[in-house]
Amino acid sequence: MNEEKVKGWQRLNYAEMLEDLYQKGKINKDLFEDAKVNFKKLDLTDKKVDGYTVEGLPKTDEGKLAVKINYTDIFHSINTNKFTPVLYLVKLIETYRRKSPGDKDISGFLARGIRSLSSLMREPIFAEKLENILSNYDKEVTAGTCPVQDAGDHTDVLLKFKGETYRIWLYQFSDRGLPHDIERVTGQRGELPNGVHVLCPLITEYAKKYDRLLKKNDRLEKKLESKKKKLSKCSVRAVKKIEHILKAISETEDDIVTAKVELEKEERDIDPEIKVVAGWYFYSDKYIERLAEKIINDRKFENYERVRETLMMPKKYLAEIHFFEKRV
Repeated sequence: MNEEKVKGWQRLNYAEMLEDLYQKGKINKDLFEDAKVNFKKLDLTDKKVDGYTVEGLPKTDEGKLAVKINYTDIFHSINTNKFTPVLYLVKLIETYRRKSPGDKDISGFLARGIRSLSSLMREPIFAEKLENILSNYDKEVTAGTCPVQDAGDHTDVLLKFKGETYRIWLYQFSDRGLPHDIERVTGQRGELPNGVHVLCPLITEYAKKYDRLLKKNDRLEKKLESKKKKLSKCSVRAVKKIEHILKAISETEDDIVTAKVELEKEERDIDPEIKVVAGWYFYSDKYIERLAEKIINDRKFENYERVRETLMMPKKYLAEIHFFEKRV
């Protein structure tokens, strides 16, 4: 899997990609029909296969589902060269039906699967890029992912470089996720294995303005296309109407130029942190290069007990009686 393949997925919508799997004999008719029904429930059928399709999907109450299925296991069971979001969803349906054929509505389960996809896709792409950079300094370097190390060892990417093992954590940083992140790092969700742990937060807040500008640009392009279509249908006698449409076309073209300038500026601003590819958020090349430079040159590691004590401090503070004063 690489970013070019990810970009290529958006040439098709979910229905077309599903149909392609069926026509090539990759899935049987029952699974094809099952997926069609669920794509319709999730309002995915006519949507492009891109990262924006995760927006507005229903939240799932997993307690109502008969079985628990590990999304990471399903993701890693698919050959990375053949991977697509549609194949992933089909595999989720197939696995769930095999374990519990009686559950009718599994759309919430699938929605959560799509939402988890962005982070799952980041890991192999990140690992490959990091390994490629570090291979210039150590021919024996390896960087890889697997579901076992992820779940059991809090390790998203396991890096072996110059005799040292690094356990790299890839996670989306947000205010809402902060308590969860603190619990993981402090061992409250399972003891951390020994070794060098590397925290790599992805601050997706940086990309929200870029996303808004990208969607604005897309709307303007569609508006321009619509105006040009109307112009092509005008009678040569409809002079005033033609003038009105031509003016609207000119204004829209100016708006597109302005929007593209803003978009390019915003892309440069977020480049040190994040890369948006067809609506999917990845670590930027500069971010990974910056990390590689630290791995190569920085051999000083923070003491874990001190890190843990720092992160636990708010909890300890709030668990005791304190008096504090605020005056305006």
